[in-house]
Amino acid sequence: MSAPREASLMNADNFIWSREAEVALLEQDQVIAENLELRERCKKLESTVTMNEDVKKTLDAITRENSAFKAKMK
Repeated sequence: MSAPREASLMNADNFIWSREAEVALLEQDQVIAENLELRERCKKLESTVTMNEDVKKTLDAITRENSAFKAKMK
């Protein structure tokens, strides 16, 4: 094979590898962005769960106080 032909094939191989690498990097960037979005959503859900647990504790305390108050009223 002649030197120019070999160089041409090497350039084609490099272009293909370069294109594959570019696609892989774009996919990686997309996955990273999705991951960050999911982490943010998880943080919001964790916050909501914590708030709901706090509200439940407060409601349970109010229920106990109401029960105790009703018992005293009888």
